Amino acid sequence: MKTMTSEKEVIQEIVVMNILRRRNIRNVLHARIKDRAAEEGMSRVLYFHLVVDGTHRPDHGFMCMENAMDNERVVEWTMRFDNEPLYFSAQRYLVLDRDDVRERLQRDDTQRQQQQQLESLTDPV
Repeated sequence: MKTMTSEKEVIQEIVVMNILRRRNIRNVLHARIKDRAAEEGMSRVLYFHLVVDGTHRPDHGFMCMENAMDNERVVEWTMRFDNEPLYFSAQRYLVLDRDDVRERLQRDDTQRQQQQQLESLTDPV
């Protein structure tokens, strides 16, 4: 059970626009964004959520970096996906519960470590 004394943080959320519909687009685009952040020495992607509105127009998504300063750097990105430009803008503010964030990051680290251990067991010698 969560206590009422958990620390809250207000961060700027990034809106990613002009996402074309493709099969498995969320996972592929999320991986591309994570790779780009790693190349630029930025913090991890805290979350990436794709919104599909059911029309034939391009979709949009919401994302946030672990470090708030990196969110400002993401807004300046120029990036193409399937030869179409993606647009990054900071349009929303989000209140995060720091305890929830810590739990999620620890869970992600545990899952990543388990995956690496599994891969090391299946690697040919």
